[in-house]
Amino acid sequence: MVAETAMTKEARQLTLAEAKDGDWLIVTGTADESVKWQALRFGIGQGSLIQVQKNIRKGPVIISKKHVEIAIGRELAACVCVVPAPEPDNGNGNSRGSHQ
Repeated sequence: MVAETAMTKEARQLTLAEAKDGDWLIVTGTADESVKWQALRFGIGQGSLIQVQKNIRKGPVIISKKHVEIAIGRELAACVCVVPAPEPDNGNGNSRGSHQ
């Protein structure tokens, strides 16, 4: 049973480049130190909660984090590991909608 749960969690891990429009995600890591520092310059580190606004095929991935939209190049997005996150609640039982 424990192995099944671990496999389920592993199967849910994806890269930012694979995410779909509207997905809420938590950043779990990066491919290497260089990518880590590039992501940190955008304010995206391990544990960051982000939402995909638009994943442009063969183009950048546009994300939002705390009311700021950032376009991340596809190559960098392919090196950022994420897992799905539940849609955040704004404190009164209503979801925040498309912008954080």
